[in-house]
Amino acid sequence: RFWEEGRPIGQGATDADVLEDLRRFTERAAATPGVDSVLGLAELVEYGKRIAPVDDAGALLFLRTALARVTSRFEDRAHRRYRVKVRLKEGTAPEILARLAEAAAACRSLDAHLTGRAERAVGTTRGLLSVFARGALLMTAIVLSAVGAALRSVRAALAAVVPNLLPLALVFGAVGALGTSLDVAAVAVGAVAVGLAVDDTIHLFFRLRKERATAAHGEGAWGATAAAVAPALVLSTVVLVAGLGFLGLSAFVPTARFGMLTAAACAVALPADLILLPAFLRLFRAL
Repeated sequence: RFWEEGRPIGQGATDADVLEDLRRFTERAAATPGVDSVLGLAELVEYGKRIAPVDDAGALLFLRTALARVTSRFEDRAHRRYRVKVRLKEGTAPEILARLAEAAAACRSLDAHLTGRAERAVGTTRGLLSVFARGALLMTAIVLSAVGAALRSVRAALAAVVPNLLPLALVFGAVGALGTSLDVAAVAVGAVAVGLAVDDTIHLFFRLRKERATAAHGEGAWGATAAAVAPALVLSTVVLVAGLGFLGLSAFVPTARFGMLTAAACAVALPADLILLPAFLRLFRAL
C-alpha cells in the first residue's frame, strides 16, 4: 500500500485547488499498470455528488458533516493534510514507485510524498542489495581463504574463484536481463548458492589430491576423480534442484522466487565445477 500525504504550499490554496490536485494524482495513479485501486478525498467527493445533485463544494460539505468519520481518514483539516490510498496488485514491480512519485510531484497546491509499508519494503530491499554486494565479496574471500588453507595451496583457491562465482553471476544476470526486480528473499540466494557450490568444489579438491597421490593414475587423476565423485554430486544436485524447485509452486511470491533462483544456481554450479574447475586448475597449475 502507498499513501500520498501533503500540505498546501502557499497561503492561497483552496479546497478547489486541493481537489484538482487530488483528482489529477488519482487519475494518473489509477492509469498506472499494476495499480489495483485508488481511494482518496477526490473519490469521496465524486461519491457524494452521485448521492445528491450538488457541486464539489456541496459534496465536500456533505462528506464533512454526514460522513465525517470516513472523511477524516483521508483529510486532516486541522493540519491541512490529505491522504490517498493506492492498492497494488500482487507481484507488481517496485519501479512503480517512481511513476507514483512523478504523479505526486505534479501536484501544484500540495507538497506530496510517498510513504507506507510498500515504500519502506522497497527501501529496505535496496539497502539489502548494497549490503549483499559487500557481504558477497567478504564471504567469497573468507571461503576461498579457508579452501586455500585446507589444501595448503593459494593457487587452488584462485582456481576455485570462477567456478564458484559463475552460478551466482549467471542467475542474477538472467534476473537483470529479464527485467525482474530483486526482493528480500532473492537477495538471500547469493549466500546459499555460493555455499552449495563451494561444497562440491571441496569434495572434488580432496578427491583429486588423493588420486594424484596415487602413482597408478598420473595424468588420469581428474578422470578418476570425476568417476568417483561425480555420481554423488549429480544425485545431490538433482535432490536440491527438485526440492527447491517445488518452492516455485508457492503462492507467496518471495518464497517462490527464492526457490526457483536457488534451484537454478544449484543446477549451474554442478557443470561449472565438473567442467571449469579442472580447466582453471590446469591454468593455475594447482594441486
